Amino acid sequence: MINLNSYTRRQSTSRKAVFAGALLAVASMTMAPYAGASASVKMSFGSITVTDVGTTTANVSGSVNPEGAATTAGFTYGVSSNVPPTGTNTPVQDIGAGTTFVPLSASITGLNADTTYYVWIVASNTTGTTGWSVPYTSFTTVGPTTTVGPTTPNISTMTMHDTRLGLNLTSVSCPTTSLCWATGLVATSQTRAVAVIDQLSNGTWISSPTPVLTKENLSGIYCSSSTSCEAVGSITTPSRDAPFALHYNGHSWTRVLVPTPSSVAANYLSAVTCPSATSCWAVGGREGATSLGRALIEHYNGRSWSIVDSPGLADDSLLSSVSCTSASSCWAAGVANDAGGASKIGSLIEHYNGHSWTRAGAPNVVGGLDSVSCKWSAACFSSGLRYTSGAWRKVSGIGDLASISCSSSSNCWAVDYDGQSQVWDGTSWSPITAPTFPVGHAGSLDALACSTGGPCVAVGALWPVTSSGGTARGAGYKTRGLAERLAIGQS
Repeated sequence: MINLNSYTRRQSTSRKAVFAGALLAVASMTMAPYAGASASVKMSFGSITVTDVGTTTANVSGSVNPEGAATTAGFTYGVSSNVPPTGTNTPVQDIGAGTTFVPLSASITGLNADTTYYVWIVASNTTGTTGWSVPYTSFTTVGPTTTVGPTTPNISTMTMHDTRLGLNLTSVSCPTTSLCWATGLVATSQTRAVAVIDQLSNGTWISSPTPVLTKENLSGIYCSSSTSCEAVGSITTPSRDAPFALHYNGHSWTRVLVPTPSSVAANYLSAVTCPSATSCWAVGGREGATSLGRALIEHYNGRSWSIVDSPGLADDSLLSSVSCTSASSCWAAGVANDAGGASKIGSLIEHYNGHSWTRAGAPNVVGGLDSVSCKWSAACFSSGLRYTSGAWRKVSGIGDLASISCSSSSNCWAVDYDGQSQVWDGTSWSPITAPTFPVGHAGSLDALACSTGGPCVAVGALWPVTSSGGTARGAGYKTRGLAERLAIGQS
């Protein structure tokens, strides 16, 4: 049985932002050329890497082995994947007549925003051979950057086909611009709730077929693609609350065993992210000597989960959110009570450097940090903080936010527990007027996810206001699901 009072306490200090996609496009190429039939000497091609993808620009690099014939090489890119490759050519480079790989690089400009491009290395040598790398590499430019103004942001309420009374969505992940998954719970009474997973399908939210979840709480989800998702939370057993995880393989959800810390009664995972196919991080808390308990970190290596040491306080700490810019750089945020008093609860930020987690210095935010989003180094935020020039610093415009997420380094959104939204234009945060709640209702936006170059989706709950006109949520089993679509310069 899920204790809703305990669940509400955890959620009030443990909200998540989840992210899909990345600006960096990297693809490994086979070492095979394509050459004309009359060629007597063939060249070999190394891998192509695309970095620093922007709205209209990208950098490409690769390598060619001339195989002993004087060779020139460059890149060809365009919007078609047909071969032989056609499109725009970068300046040709003379790479000599050696027998080792020679690096190539070029900066591409004049691209169209939100467009997929295909790029090859094309080389010619003095024997008459012309060849190109197989296969091609593709990348997608960032969506258009629009100056934030009174009319440019667009927020609309999404249709909820899951109309169950007591529904509250607390985490969301969007692997594509049209597909999202959300987790939460359906409270059937003041003391009982069941876990739920909903799916955005054809523009509306529907209840997703899942395993029978009657003793579980799902509070975090991350989908790296439309066929791979991880959901985490906790499960109630006869002796304790234990960490809980599910995996989605494109067809069904199955349980994945998660180790439980020994000799403690309550353990839970609040958030999860996966920087690669073989690396996922989940954070949360476990029972300790204090009301906050102790921070919990677990890692998934593509086969199994394991507990990893957290550098946070031995007691009086928990982690509520985690985000990675790469497999070797992740940030986790939560709350800590260094002074041992209720009024001293503040920031906790930990960093993973590819080998271990360490506690990072950060300005104190009273009440702690509910969300962290660091998809790009230029857009790395936590509640009231920004990571810039190698340190966390306070930033104006964002305070006690439930969730933060970015679709590009100059387009980020933040939502709060009152259902309000703010937007980042690459320079500053600005408040945005959100849709009005139905008469007699209040609402909360608890989680947010942005697809790369696309819109953002926020989820939460609606509930009736009290008879006195207050906005207290009251009994959880009176809530209904809420979802909104947030975008800049998009309909």
